[in-house]
Amino acid sequence: MSNQPKPSLRKYLANHSKAHDAAVTLTLKQQDTSGKLDENEAQINLRHFLSRLNKKAFGNASVRFNKRIEVIPVLETSYSGRLHYHLSMKNPFPSIAELEKAVLDCWYKTRWGYKVNDIQEVYNAEGWINYITKQSGSDHWDIGNTNLA
Repeated sequence: MSNQPKPSLRKYLANHSKAHDAAVTLTLKQQDTSGKLDENEAQINLRHFLSRLNKKAFGNASVRFNKRIEVIPVLETSYSGRLHYHLSMKNPFPSIAELEKAVLDCWYKTRWGYKVNDIQEVYNAEGWINYITKQSGSDHWDIGNTNLA
């Protein structure tokens, strides 16, 4: 079976990411004193991060009205075996600099948040989706943490 994602999945994600204007890569610590990181722990960590980020972006409306940032997360394993996340998201802040500050603040407060991260504006959402789904396809698309409009 091919390691490439199905074209229909890429098309589906690209159609839902047209309004996304931020490309985020988040690295994770691979172990701590309590144990080693696995995919389940990575997903729990991202959920915690997104909860913090939604609260920072929308205040109490994130809980009261379930107001959340549009995001498509893909968990990827690097060639060296390190887990990391790529996110396609809609920026809820006035500028990319404010998004970067909020993302880093929230990410560093999670258990597995690591210090090598990248936040950039997206000018070609479909290109970013093609990049983040280059190897993982639907196997590592974190559907549980996805929020589409």
